[in-house]
Amino acid sequence: MSSLIRGMVAVAVITLSSAAYGGWEYNHSKDPFDDTDRSAITPSWDMYGREDLLVIVVSCQFDGLNILLSHTYMAGDLDEEVRVEMRVDQSQAYGPKNWSLTLDNEGSYMPISDVPIMIAQLKAGNRLIMRVVDPVDGETLNQSVSLVGFGAAVKKLSCYKA
Repeated sequence: MSSLIRGMVAVAVITLSSAAYGGWEYNHSKDPFDDTDRSAITPSWDMYGREDLLVIVVSCQFDGLNILLSHTYMAGDLDEEVRVEMRVDQSQAYGPKNWSLTLDNEGSYMPISDVPIMIAQLKAGNRLIMRVVDPVDGETLNQSVSLVGFGAAVKKLSCYKA
């Protein structure tokens, strides 16, 4: 099968396995080896308030529900961590807290113990403001995103526990 046809089939499968909830998109995915759920929700591009390359992803992983920020390359500190702050509406800010970088240093994961509290805030809120700081050079990314539809979208994730 040509690469063009394979690409068209992949786009069709992805399109068929995604759904929108307000401005949030649910993307169904399974690990091809062990069939574990790896589904995720992300806001559509028009939900963001700035053009900084900082994207939030909520997904099912091997250890349960995770929050990931995807961003440009960051070096991180000696523990391979960056500093993250978040605030939902006018509530008290979360952080700054250290988040572990992904293997490619283009994303960072919220500590799993913080996820349930943040998910509850995201479900109740209207807007999320995020900041990531690379401690090596001070590079700072800021972003805001609408939370319209987040509550309905997160309920689609099999790893979400109300």
